[in-house]
Amino acid sequence: MEDSLIKLVKSREVLYNKAHQRYFDAKYKNAIWREIGDTLNRSRDEVKKRWKHLRGTFVKKMKISPTGSSPECQSWPYFESMLFLKAFLRPRRTQCSEISFDADTLISPVKYEEEILEKNDSVSSIYAEMIAPPPPKKKSTMSTTLAAIENAALAIKEKVQTEDNDSIIYKTIGVLMGEIPAHNRDAAREELFNFVFELKRKYS
Repeated sequence: MEDSLIKLVKSREVLYNKAHQRYFDAKYKNAIWREIGDTLNRSRDEVKKRWKHLRGTFVKKMKISPTGSSPECQSWPYFESMLFLKAFLRPRRTQCSEISFDADTLISPVKYEEEILEKNDSVSSIYAEMIAPPPPKKKSTMSTTLAAIENAALAIKEKVQTEDNDSIIYKTIGVLMGEIPAHNRDAAREELFNFVFELKRKYS
């Protein structure tokens, strides 16, 4: 089945070429996947899952040997058939100046959530500093206490002004995504990422 799947995907450039005018059209691409599934007597989700595995394996092989000459590459039975993808992978230089490849330019949801949590933690730490009792001082005065509260409030205001709008939007999107049934969540993420990249292309 894999050989047939590779041939069918290869003949439909919209599924892997990000420069294609309809690459970000999720509905159109889903129709293509459904067509491929019908041809192979498999469901749309199954052929997408199998292709994702094939593409991921190919990218790993290319990371091991960008030239494709290593035994690890040559021993994989589908390596030669998948070589057409090489022209559409984005080369990336690592810190060691070795060439690596990105399988996709979409933002990792895990990394995205970690960044949001880091922002929320930084704001929470400011609140914690404000409400935490100051260390006892022998000559504590009312003016000193008020000054400490004022400084903490200013710090919160500056932090919230720079981060609050975006973080609220990100958290809201995360909550809404969490309310989508699990069996529809992958499709929803794909449409969301495609929409965001379309906005990026439009306003960049």
